[in-house]
Amino acid sequence: MTYKYKVAALDFIAKDSPTILDSIKEDFKLVLNKRQKNTSEMFSLQVGNHFIDLEFAKICFFETHYSNSHASILWLTDNRKLQIAKNLHELEQLEPRLSRVHRSFLVNLENVEVVDNSQKLLFFKNGLSCPISRRKLKLLQTKNKGSY
Repeated sequence: MTYKYKVAALDFIAKDSPTILDSIKEDFKLVLNKRQKNTSEMFSLQVGNHFIDLEFAKICFFETHYSNSHASILWLTDNRKLQIAKNLHELEQLEPRLSRVHRSFLVNLENVEVVDNSQKLLFFKNGLSCPISRRKLKLLQTKNKGSY
């Protein structure tokens, strides 16, 4: 059954060991630490009728949906786009690592490669771009001097 479910053994604990309780406690701590690390790097979203888990590092930006004010479009680093059943305000409340750079755009700043001051655009590592408002551009420049 282990092979069928693709489950790996974490540890082997001898039943006749005098420190069996300590070994089990250490294994639980390991599992909890690993789970906390994985959930902090992941981002869960509802797409249609199902939920998906994405690596946060793969998110470029969210933009408002052009015809549905209760939805948004997610752009990923592999240039895929997904329609999300949440507006930008809901996403902003859900994930503090995202930054509002424009009324219609919510950005993962980790994937920004270039900030074009003259055109007021953010360029991402995969070639995508999105606008940035004048006010947010000034805030971003003072906040991240020398980063871009």
